[in-house]
Amino acid sequence: MKTPLLKIGTTLGMFLIALVLVLNSCKKDSSDLPRQNPTNQWDNSEMTNATFVGQVIKEDGSALEGAVVSTGSHQITTDADGFFYFSDINTPKNATSIKVEKTGYFKAFKTLRVIANEDNQTKIMIMELPTPVSFDASLGGSVTISTGGSIEFPRDAIIDPVTNLPYNGSVDVYAKWIDPSGADLGLLTPGALRGINEDGAEEGLTTYGMQAVELVGDAGQSLQLGNGQKAEITFPLPSSLSGSAPATVPLWHFDETNGMWVEEGEATKMNGSYVGSVSHFSFWNCDYGGPVVNFTCQLVDGSNNPVVGALVRLTPTTLNLSPRTAYTNSNGNVIGAVPVNATFDVEYVPTGCNQNSAATFLQTFSSVTSNINLGTIIVSNSTNPTLVSGTVEDCSNVLLVNALVKLKVGSTVLSTTTDAAGTFSFTLNCLSAATSAVITGYDITNAVNGSSTVSLVPSTTTNAGAVAACGTQNDFITWDVTNPPATTPTTYSIVEPAGSFTQYYQLETDINGSDNSMIIGFSFNGPQTVAGIHNLMRYQNSTDSITSFTPAVVNLTAYGAIGAKIAGSFSTNVTGAVYSGATVNCSFRVTRQQ
Repeated sequence: MKTPLLKIGTTLGMFLIALVLVLNSCKKDSSDLPRQNPTNQWDNSEMTNATFVGQVIKEDGSALEGAVVSTGSHQITTDADGFFYFSDINTPKNATSIKVEKTGYFKAFKTLRVIANEDNQTKIMIMELPTPVSFDASLGGSVTISTGGSIEFPRDAIIDPVTNLPYNGSVDVYAKWIDPSGADLGLLTPGALRGINEDGAEEGLTTYGMQAVELVGDAGQSLQLGNGQKAEITFPLPSSLSGSAPATVPLWHFDETNGMWVEEGEATKMNGSYVGSVSHFSFWNCDYGGPVVNFTCQLVDGSNNPVVGALVRLTPTTLNLSPRTAYTNSNGNVIGAVPVNATFDVEYVPTGCNQNSAATFLQTFSSVTSNINLGTIIVSNSTNPTLVSGTVEDCSNVLLVNALVKLKVGSTVLSTTTDAAGTFSFTLNCLSAATSAVITGYDITNAVNGSSTVSLVPSTTTNAGAVAACGTQNDFITWDVTNPPATTPTTYSIVEPAGSFTQYYQLETDINGSDNSMIIGFSFNGPQTVAGIHNLMRYQNSTDSITSFTPAVVNLTAYGAIGAKIAGSFSTNVTGAVYSGATVNCSFRVTRQQ
């Protein structure tokens, strides 16, 4: 059986099927879960190292390419499969928030409890911006949301939040209602159903509906409510929830900074809807909260191998709660939170099957008021599963240990890591016809990856052979700084796709790299296309104002044609406001643009 993933270095990373139990919608009467003790204050200060992997999908279930995904200071862009990953990053343990952005869509968020030193997976559904509804800011107006609900804006209530000045033009309102009884609630919910109440304590939430709202002005600028004004917002209440819905529920807005819902005001049940007043716009949620406990378990097959990428579903049999869902990680582990004093049936959908496939019952448990660890649960694959296995090698044909491996079969994306022998395996349980699959191996250390295509036949075993994690090279600039009297270097890295790079030639070759936390730039002389020794002409980075550097040579190992790579390294001593005679060692590989 695989052991938990150890730290694997770099912010690029190992991506594999992980899981964090996503808090989906809960439906109960306000007396079911008491408010938490206010001394249980929200605390997200404990840090840990972990890997995150996920997929961003659109509302129709298809993958979204080109979305910018970020957490903390780390950023990456989704590939053609909507896939993203962060490897071995230092992150808050209680709640790591992942943000997704792309033009034409509402922002999307997912907040995860973290399995330390292992991989954590999520799937995030992002909502496309609808056709806006407009009103005149000076007159106010009523906006009906096409998916459900409405907003009443008072007159002269809109400001430009940048200037804090009143706005008197036309306001475009982009708004969508998120159905609390919908099948996709767990994918659509911003963050998770976790909140910070008015006493500063964490609560698990029960949602009775959410609204996403953005206000845009004539010049495309973001707008907000201001001048102490409030808008009245209406949340439709599905008939399936009406009977259990309390007369009033707290309102919560989503705080993008910490990835949590924050209590602010309340909504009243009126004519089949909840109605409340809000003083600003983001995501709003009408929920009742209460205490939760942690839940963990591990799934293995009959041979004691971790079950990777299986959907785990907790279906409540007491209270009016919705199922919780999650995916097992590379060690078969799951972690999450469930309401106290509730009973759940544990079910799972085998790896490779659609999440709406029939689930297999495993066992029942009650949460009471203490943490739940169900230990190791042995599960069965389908009668005739399809197996695929192989190895991952680097560009020198050396087997890679703990290498990331992605399997794409139709619209299904799975991942795992190689073991101590450099081997990997996937089990598909719902393959109905022969099809091709793409296997991608990732060499994390050298920031390259490569793919192989194999044919899979239902109920057979396929040996994919050696997958070469070689061929698609990511641009990078890495450097370390040893600043006296310190003797241990501090290491920095800017790596594609989180980082972006520019290169141009005007008597000197100039190279710059940046991400959301760092900028570096340098240049060297000498003719283009010539590898070998060049002279360092400029060196700068955003960690310090460099005032001088010692003469140094740049050893170029490659200076390709436009579209190919420029690669090399140099070492120099620098002086600045922070650095005093510090030694900098830098290596780089960037795409030639001129």
